[in-house]
Amino acid sequence: MVWPHDFLSGSSFTAVGLEHTGRVVSASAILLSVAIGAFATSEVVFLKEIGVGALVAVMVDAFIVRTALVPSLMALLGERNWWSPAPLRRLHDRIGLADNVRAQPAAVTVEADGQRRAAVTVRP
Repeated sequence: MVWPHDFLSGSSFTAVGLEHTGRVVSASAILLSVAIGAFATSEVVFLKEIGVGALVAVMVDAFIVRTALVPSLMALLGERNWWSPAPLRRLHDRIGLADNVRAQPAAVTVEADGQRRAAVTVRP
């Protein structure tokens, strides 16, 4: 298995992440806005204010913050995006989490056309 971090740089990670999650974030923001926006149709002024305010906040978050500000900040920070505090690193070490686990190739002999050939498979 080929991992994305085998051939991508930090800024490419941001682009790939945005590409893979952009539709989900946008769709969920629209659904949440519709549900919250229903409060704006209320007869109670306080509920109208809450509905319009939350609707605007969700839309700004989804379409401005998550598509423009976060990727640009991640590009500026580079590798510092992935900094982990010492207590969290110790916890990860204790429970066995690692961010740099790579697939290890294992040599396997395969018979093809009556001949034995060495092939490489990838085992996670």
